[in-house]
Amino acid sequence: MFTKAYFPFILLVVLLAAWPASGDEFVPDNTYHDYNQLELFLRDIHTTYPSITKLYSIGKSFQGRQLYVMAVGKYLESGELLHPKVKYVGNMHGNEAVSREILLSFIKYLAISYETNSTVREFLGKTQVHIMPTMNPDGFEVAKTSNQEGTCGGVVGRNNAEDLDLNRNFPDYFVKNDVDRAVETRALMNWVADTHFVLSANLHGGAMVANYPFDNYYGVDSEKSEARYSKAPDDDVFINLAKTYSFSHAKMHLEPGCDSESGFKNGITNGAEWYPVTGGMQDFNYMYAGCMELTLELSCCKYPPHSDLLSYWSDNKDALYNYMTKVHIGVLGVVTDEDANPLSGVNITVAGREEFVASSPGYSVTELTVVVPPETGRIMQNITLTKAFIERASHADKNISDWITRLFVMWYLIMSMCQ
Repeated sequence: MFTKAYFPFILLVVLLAAWPASGDEFVPDNTYHDYNQLELFLRDIHTTYPSITKLYSIGKSFQGRQLYVMAVGKYLESGELLHPKVKYVGNMHGNEAVSREILLSFIKYLAISYETNSTVREFLGKTQVHIMPTMNPDGFEVAKTSNQEGTCGGVVGRNNAEDLDLNRNFPDYFVKNDVDRAVETRALMNWVADTHFVLSANLHGGAMVANYPFDNYYGVDSEKSEARYSKAPDDDVFINLAKTYSFSHAKMHLEPGCDSESGFKNGITNGAEWYPVTGGMQDFNYMYAGCMELTLELSCCKYPPHSDLLSYWSDNKDALYNYMTKVHIGVLGVVTDEDANPLSGVNITVAGREEFVASSPGYSVTELTVVVPPETGRIMQNITLTKAFIERASHADKNISDWITRLFVMWYLIMSMCQ
């Protein structure tokens, strides 16, 4: 569990949510969008729904294509307190094309449903959803122009234009990997450093499984790549998050295998137990950015015929929505001093899952026991820290930062309904 962050806090208990019923039937585009079409699609959505969308770029690819992100939510500019941020990243491997189209459809679904669906409207009124349809636009253009549609395997277009595998290109927690960082990788690293995301998923193809940290382990032999379970501090949380997606998916939890391979139990797997990955984005988000991320493999076929896209949307739409609602389950609040001034440099340590300790330099440590009611799955808990005695005597350190410290930590309260 992360014990430090410099970002009101939210402690999350993972439960299951339900996909909101909608009166309108949303039908996505049944086609693959090249870069120009993708850009036009995103601009059209923003033009049509300007009050709840924000189109921005986190940088450019090696060949100069924009790395677009569409943010969806009611409060995108004001930075409302305790409105957590969720992100989805697709098409990290350019020839794994399903996620690119599913995320474009999901953007459109959210924008339309804000006006027609009260459940979605309520969610977007307290959440920011940031969606990057493609992290590797250069690779996709290679795959598309090389007529890879209908190709279930292969690597044409997988890497970026520098021939770098973006999912082996991030700083690794277990292995020192001082490799050349791709421009796309650096853009993602800067993005997560500047924007504190609570929950995330990166979407892939070539299998059907929800993969959770860790993807690597100490002492991994790059030659042998021995598979073994690598347990994260929040292993139980990750398992539940993975099951949330898998069991919300039309097929994933049924353990479908791909080709001659057998399926994964419950449609989930620990990353390193499947195969170890050095330099993956999933572990980077967790260990360096404090963001809970899964790697979601959505299709056995990497680049299936466009005629199959509607079925992939149907299979995944519930799971995409249910997964991101987990960001609102748990404890949330702000940390202030006795005069209601916000504090900087606050540490929150979760101990025993139901207790947590809050502290800040010059203030007495405060320990609380918080029980999240299972019937609501959510509770507000503000914390007030008092000046330590020595600080009261010296009247030192009176300059308190004028910004709220934010810490988002996920936790899991074990209940029978989650087993």
